[in-house]
This record gives sequence, C-alpha cells and structure tokens, in this order.
Amino acid sequence: MKVLIISGSPRKGGNSETLVNRITAPMMAGGAEVELFRVYDVKYQGCIACEKCSDSKDYCVLRDGFSPVYQKMQDADLVIFSSPIYFGRLTGPLKCLIDRFYAFFLRDFTCKLMEGKKFVAVTVSGAPTPQFANEMEFFRDWFVGMMKMDMVGALHWGDLSEKQDVERDNAALAEADKLGAELAASLA
Repeated sequence: MKVLIISGSPRKGGNSETLVNRITAPMMAGGAEVELFRVYDVKYQGCIACEKCSDSKDYCVLRDGFSPVYQKMQDADLVIFSSPIYFGRLTGPLKCLIDRFYAFFLRDFTCKLMEGKKFVAVTVSGAPTPQFANEMEFFRDWFVGMMKMDMVGALHWGDLSEKQDVERDNAALAEADKLGAELAASLA
C-alpha cells in the first residue's frame, strides 16, 4: 500500500506531523510505503486560470514544486492531508496547492482522476477544537462532493499552540493511534 502525506505545516515535527506519524505507524508496520510531501519545502506559484488543464489529459501546465503531486496522488492508495489552522483556515500554501487541483477537472466540473481515491484529513489549531473543526466541512464539500474522493478518516484537535503540545495530550495521541489502527485494518 502507498500512502502520500501532504503536509501544509511549516513546522517539521510539529503537532500535525506528530499526529500523522501516529496515524501512519500501524500502516508502516504492516509494510505500507509512506511518503511525506511538505508544501513549505518547494517553490510554487498559484493557479493562473489558463484553463489548459481542463482541455487535456495532462495536469497543470505550470512546472514547479507542486508538479510531482499530481502523479503521486494518482499512485497513492491513501492520501493524508494535514495542516494547522491559521486564522480559521488551512495554511496558505496548502490552499494554493488545493487550488491547483483544478487540473483534475474537465470543463463541466467532472473530476477526471480522483473518483474513489481514499483520503484522511488531519487539522490542528491553537484554539479550542469546536471553533475551527469546520475546516472538515471544506474537505467534505470539495474532496468528497466535487472530486468524488472517499473520506475514510478525519481528526481535528485544538488547544495546541506550541510546537510539541500534542505530545503532552494523551487524548489526542490516543485518537490518532485509534484512527491509524482502524485504517491499517481496513486498508490492508
């Protein structure tokens, strides 16, 4: 099994990455190949609305650090999106990448590639959990509703302001471990 993690966090080893590592640990123990793609590590630009992607089988015509993601998503059995919540939303670079997913659509807004692709959404925030858990609705609306992907798991955890706060939150770690075990069993 191939798992692609798309991280929208600028913090290596931060709260979202720690939770994702806990989620993927059982899959790796079962032999899964896990790859981490950090959007903050590459040079990229935003969608330029050229529409060339919707007229061809190719992905986005822009050639930059985001270019490899399209094929990596195609090849993955599971995609995990992770991001801290900054001022109520996903981080800007992750949202910029998601905007470039327009390349997966035809002009009539049917998704040409991702239908049925399994994914998980993981978000963390410094605010209490209920205030910013609504970003999960974004994933459901766009990735499930528009792209026809299959959301097989979600985890949002709040009150995590400092880089290692999650390591002291046994409930958050337990939820990540539980989700990881469930995913490893169902995707094996």
